[in-house]
Amino acid sequence: MPAQPKDYQSWWERFPRLLERELDTFGRHGATYEEVTRRLDLLILEVTWPLDGVDDLLLRVGFSPLHPFCRPSISAPGLDLERHQHPVTKGLCLITQESGQWDPSQAVADFIAEQLPRVLEAVALRAAGRWEEAATLEENTPDAISAYLG
Repeated sequence: MPAQPKDYQSWWERFPRLLERELDTFGRHGATYEEVTRRLDLLILEVTWPLDGVDDLLLRVGFSPLHPFCRPSISAPGLDLERHQHPVTKGLCLITQESGQWDPSQAVADFIAEQLPRVLEAVALRAAGRWEEAATLEENTPDAISAYLG
């Protein structure tokens, strides 16, 4: 692997206040985190996310090397959702793949707090056969099947 130029800095080195804000925001939502890795321009956290009425949810949150300008990768290895989750990687589909969906000014924990309940509610409504109600919570966007072929 080629070495980084001497003047190269990762996003958390260039924007230390952004990193502080991101980490603090998890705490404001009652979540705890442990750093899994901070190398090769990736920051990956293992987050224990509180959910009302059920056990806390373990999330893996990956910050892109281009954070905050690219969406984070969020997976839930302990969940098996029928929809809105990649069946192999367990990555959650919290927004569509269309451009303009990710807001770089929004903290990742705020994004999770906003989108995760919608996804979980939509999945529960579909399981109960309440298709029209579930549709009000979902984006009407197709998912490319090629992402599931390996």
